[in-house]
Amino acid sequence: MLKKITVAGVVAIAAVVALQLLLRERPPPAPVDVPGTELRGRASSSESVPAQPTERTERDHVVETARAGDDARAPNAASQAAAEAPTARDGSRRFIFDCGNGVTFAVRIVPGEATLSSPQALGAEVIRLPQAAAASGARYAANGVSYWNKGGLATFEIRERTFADCTSNPGAAQTAEALRRGATFRAHGNNPAWLLEITSDNIELAVERDTRRLEFPYRAPAVAGTRTTYRSFVGTQELVVVIDALRCNDTTTGEQFESAVTVTFEGAALYGCGRAP
Repeated sequence: MLKKITVAGVVAIAAVVALQLLLRERPPPAPVDVPGTELRGRASSSESVPAQPTERTERDHVVETARAGDDARAPNAASQAAAEAPTARDGSRRFIFDCGNGVTFAVRIVPGEATLSSPQALGAEVIRLPQAAAASGARYAANGVSYWNKGGLATFEIRERTFADCTSNPGAAQTAEALRRGATFRAHGNNPAWLLEITSDNIELAVERDTRRLEFPYRAPAVAGTRTTYRSFVGTQELVVVIDALRCNDTTTGEQFESAVTVTFEGAALYGCGRAP
């Protein structure tokens, strides 16, 4: 009886071993290619697939560097500076207000006086108003016409016509002031905040929120394809401005510009966006 059990056990063990050997020698099933899942099929195999390098161009680098610089510099100091009413060299401040239905007012402020113009509401007329008393904000009024700026919203009363809740458009004000100065190109960036303006006479660079302003004489640029390069000198100081005709987004405001700009000054590179005013 013991002999029969031993023989049966040996036969069973041999069968199990043979089955295991058979399974080990069988090749694994071939992967099935399903459209759109090739990468997943390869990634699941034991061999990793090396990533293919992405072809990059110098132009891609310029735009991405400018955008990455904007992303890393929050809050955007240049955008904050641009949101303020521009101050002209004579000390005046300029505003553009949107009142809806296509009506806009341009306002120039000097101590004690405001000058109003509006093609839609005033035609070619320009009105000067003395400053008047106000419970809050700043108010200017005379002869049935008034301008009251309170809490960032303006109200205009033009001879029994009222335009209320008009909102400031700092970008339009900056553009109007730049055009008045004869600017042909403007750019801005951050860290530190900087603003560049090119006219037919000079190239002006303001850095550190306008606490430092430098002027360089205008020199004709070198143009190669979609790249324009300005070089100018004042003594031993050199300013190099490279403008690439590539779309550049302000990542803080979402505003889109027509050019990516790199300014090299005092051994440092400043990145930002720009366009013609």
